[in-house]
Amino acid sequence: MLLKNTKVRITWKFIGLMLISLFIFGLSGCADKPTFVPKELEDADSYMSVFYVSPSGDDANLGSYDAPFKTVAKAQEAIRAVNQNMTSDIAVVLREGTYSLSSSLKFTNVDGGTNGHNVKYMAYPDEEVNLSGGVKLGNWKNEGNNIYSTSVSAGFIRNLYVNGERATLARYPNGNTYATANEWDYENRIIRVYKDDLHGATDFEMVMYMEWSESLVNVDSVSIDGDIATLNLAPWEAEAMFIRRWHEFQYRDDMFCYFQNAIEFLDNPGEFYYDKPAGKLYYMPREGENLNTAEVIAPALTNVIRIEGTSSDEKVSNLAFEGLTVEYSAFSDIVDYGFIELQTGHYAMNRLSGASLGHDVPKGLVQVENAEYISLEYLTIRHSGGTGINFHSGVRHSSIRGCRVDDTSASGIIIAPFIDGVITNQNLYLPIDDDITCNHITISNNYITQAGVEFHRSAALVNVLGYQIEIANNEVAYSNYTGISNGWGWSLNEYVLKDNIITRNHVHHIGMMGNDLGGIYNLNNQPRSEITYNYIHEIGKTGMGLSPLAPADGIYLDEGTNNMVVSHNQIAYANENTRLILYHGAGEDIVEENNKGILQGDTLDQEIIAAAGVQGEYRTILEYLDRQDNSDIVLGIVYGNMVNDEAGLFGYKMKVNETAVLEGLGRYYLPGNHQEHTLTIYNENKEKIASCVVNMATDDKDMQNFVYADFKEPITLTEGEEYYLVSEEFEDGDWYLSNSSQMYLSEKFSVIGIARGENLTSVRNLNSVFVGIGLKLASSDQ
Repeated sequence: MLLKNTKVRITWKFIGLMLISLFIFGLSGCADKPTFVPKELEDADSYMSVFYVSPSGDDANLGSYDAPFKTVAKAQEAIRAVNQNMTSDIAVVLREGTYSLSSSLKFTNVDGGTNGHNVKYMAYPDEEVNLSGGVKLGNWKNEGNNIYSTSVSAGFIRNLYVNGERATLARYPNGNTYATANEWDYENRIIRVYKDDLHGATDFEMVMYMEWSESLVNVDSVSIDGDIATLNLAPWEAEAMFIRRWHEFQYRDDMFCYFQNAIEFLDNPGEFYYDKPAGKLYYMPREGENLNTAEVIAPALTNVIRIEGTSSDEKVSNLAFEGLTVEYSAFSDIVDYGFIELQTGHYAMNRLSGASLGHDVPKGLVQVENAEYISLEYLTIRHSGGTGINFHSGVRHSSIRGCRVDDTSASGIIIAPFIDGVITNQNLYLPIDDDITCNHITISNNYITQAGVEFHRSAALVNVLGYQIEIANNEVAYSNYTGISNGWGWSLNEYVLKDNIITRNHVHHIGMMGNDLGGIYNLNNQPRSEITYNYIHEIGKTGMGLSPLAPADGIYLDEGTNNMVVSHNQIAYANENTRLILYHGAGEDIVEENNKGILQGDTLDQEIIAAAGVQGEYRTILEYLDRQDNSDIVLGIVYGNMVNDEAGLFGYKMKVNETAVLEGLGRYYLPGNHQEHTLTIYNENKEKIASCVVNMATDDKDMQNFVYADFKEPITLTEGEEYYLVSEEFEDGDWYLSNSSQMYLSEKFSVIGIARGENLTSVRNLNSVFVGIGLKLASSDQ
C-alpha cells in the first residue's frame, strides 16, 4: 500500500503517547483496554476533542475509539457542537475501509476551526482509508459477442473503472488512432465528416484536436449525402465553436478527430457505453477480466470533498486532511456544454458579449472555494473525471503537501482558474475585491502523474491567476500536455499575477498527447516571480495539432512573460533541442542566467538535479521507487510524432563500444498502448540472435517509461560490432515513435541510425530511432 509508511508518520504525530500507553497496558487479553485518544508527543493535552469513525461503526455511538461513528457526516455534527470557541485542535480519526458516499462531504463555515485552531481529519495508523464517490456495479448479463450489460439508473456515466483500471468510452477509431474531418462550414455552423467513420451512429460526441486546445461537441443529428455526413451540433456547441476568438486558425478541414459515446462504437475490449433511456450500461471485458469477480465502479459524485465558505468575505477556515485516499469523481458539464476548450482545461459555458465566452474548469475530487488556512497533506487523489484538486476561487493561506495525484481526466492540481463564466461582476485580471483571488498558497513535495487522461490539453499542475503561489519540489511526470503552467493573460500589462515562485521541481515525460507546450510554461507579466533550479527532461510532442512546427520546449515563456528571473534550470532531452528556452512574445525585463541544456553541450549540475523534486520523508509517496532504474543505460529519449500508419519491423541500428551482457529488451510506452510486441535483436549480418515479447498493457514500466521482457537466456554484445534492434508494430495498433525521435544511450553504445522493414533497411542518422527500444543489461554490466 503506497501510503502505509506515510500514514505511520502522520499518525505518530498525533497518537504517539497513547500508543506507548497501549503497549504498557497490553494489546491482547486486556479486559479494560483504555480509550485510545490521539495526543501530541510533546503535549499530552494537545487535542480538545477526538472523534472516531469506522465503516463498521454506528452513528448512535459516542464516536469514541471503542464506539466509533459510522459516517463522517455524524462526526461533523459532533464537531459543530464543540468548535465555536476552540482552545486547541479537534481530531477526527477514520478507521480502515471504504466510505462509499451518496453525496459529497461538504465543509462550510460551521465545520472549520476557530481561534486559530484546526479541525483535522486523518487516517488511523497503518490503515487504508478510502473516500469514494463511485458506485459498485454487478449483476452482469451476457449479451453475446463478448459484450455484457447491467441495469443502472444514473443521470450520466462517462467514466468506468474495472479493477482500478480506467475503461474507455466506446469510440471510433479504436485505441489512439484518429479520423479526419472533411469540411468546416462556418456559415451554417456545421461540420462534415466521412459517413463510414460513424458506423451508422446518429447521437454521439465528436472530439477534435487543435493546436493548444481540444474540443468535444455533442452531435444532435446527422444528415447523409453520399459518402459525406453532415453533423448538426447541439445549439450551444454550434454557437461556441464558431464564434470564439483566437481559434479560427486552428480549424482546418482535415483536422484530427474521433467519435465516441455511442453503442455503434462498442467493439473493442475495455470499452463501455451507457444507454441512459434504457438504463443499461454495456461493457466489453479485457482479456482476463471476469465480471463475476471484478470490482466495477462508476464515478457518480462531482466532488468527494467540497470545502466552501459562505462567501468570498466569509470564508471557512482551519481545516486539515491527512493520509486519506480520495477517489472516483464524475464530470457532468459535458452533458450541457460539451467541452469547447480555450486553453489548459478552460471550457466555454456561457456567452458574455459579442464573441466573448465565459469559462470554467472541471471540478475537483477535492474542491475548495472561499476558504483559508486549509491543509491537504499525504492525500492520494485518484480516478477523477475532472480535476484532482481545485482551489477554485477565494482561497488563501493554504497548502497542498505530500499528495499523490494520479489519473485525472483534466489537470492534477489547478489554482485560481479564469472563471469569467462563474464570476461575472469583476475583472478577474484586476479584481476590485481581493477576497475572490487565490493567494499565499504553497504546493510542495507532491507527485502528479497521468494528468489530462481524457481532456488531453490539460496541464498537470496549474496556477492561472493566483499570486504569491509557491510551487516547489514537486514531481510532475507521465502526463499528456504541459507539466507546470503558470499565468494567464497574454499581456505585458501588470495584472493580479505577482510574486510566484516555481523552484526545484522535477518535470519529466511530458507532452505525451499534445503539442505547443512546455515542461514549464509561463504567461503574462509577473513582477518578482521566478522559475529557478528546476530539472526538466523528456519533453515531447505528438503532432496531434495542426502544425508540425508547434513547439515542445523545456521552458516556454509565452506572450507577455516579463519581470521574472529564469535561472539555474537543468534541461535534458526536450523535443526542441536547438534552443534552451522558447521566447514567444515575451518582454525584455527577464533575467536569464546559468540555465543548462544537455543537448546544447552543457554538463548538468548534479546538485541541482538531486535537490529537485520530492524530498525527504515525502519521497514515500513516489509510486515508482521500486521500478527498475536503467537511467545509466538509456540516458534520455526525445520523442517526435506518434504514428501507427504502417505495420512491420521498426527500430534502430546500434554500435557496441564496450562488450556487455544483454538480458532483454524494452519498448517505450505511449498513452493507450495495450498490445503485445515482439522485440528482436539481429547481428550486423541480419541474423536473428534473440527475441522477447513485451505486454504493453502491464503497469510494469521502468523509471524511463519502458516495458521490458527477458530473453530465454542472456546474450553477449561484442565490442566493435553493430546490431539491429526492432519491434513488430501493427497498422492502426499501438502508437509508436516516428523516426523524428531520438534516443541517447550510455557511452557503451551508439545509436547510428533508424532501421525498418523485413530487410532491416537502415538510414544513418545519429541517435535517430523508431519506437524506442531500451536495453536491459546484466547487473554486472550496468
